[in-house]
Amino acid sequence: MLYLVLVAVALRGLIVRNVTNSEPLGYYLLLPAIQLRYGDLVALCEPQPAHAFAAAHHFSAVRHDFPIDGCPESRVLIKAVWGLPGDSMRVTDAGVSRNGMLLHHSVLLPNLPDGTPLPTPPPAIVPPGEAWGGSQAAKSFDSRYFGPARTLARARWIPAWIVDVTILAVLALGGALLRTPVEGTPPQST
Repeated sequence: MLYLVLVAVALRGLIVRNVTNSEPLGYYLLLPAIQLRYGDLVALCEPQPAHAFAAAHHFSAVRHDFPIDGCPESRVLIKAVWGLPGDSMRVTDAGVSRNGMLLHHSVLLPNLPDGTPLPTPPPAIVPPGEAWGGSQAAKSFDSRYFGPARTLARARWIPAWIVDVTILAVLALGGALLRTPVEGTPPQST
């Protein structure tokens, strides 16, 4: 039983749940962020000033109950990689440009529904260990509004049914182990 608890705790630190429409809803397995490419999904740590703005205007992050690599749970975002370390990124009224090329589906929202203007970052070179994250969802709060962010992990989407079946299997196995008599102990009569 202790083994099952240890496995559950270990997996808990590797799986997050995305509850926003900027990327597909559901669970994501977090893997090392090695050799990222444009379009890969990543977990990013939203910078503190951007987080304060996002919290004040009810933007959501992923759902989990623990920090990931020192990033508080409320600041973890799942986004597609639009810019990698060394890329020159610029935000204009036309959208986001990477190394001088305008990215498709990168136009900015001029204001929030209440009329509040959205911030835009200055031109930036993406530093090592960070990425420029974006989404094709028009209402996504991403690097278009705060610039590059620290890369925490590569994120792989997991269908919800796989997570549900895994949880049920662990619970069933745990229940079976609790009912199995230990060698050398007499079975209990009912």
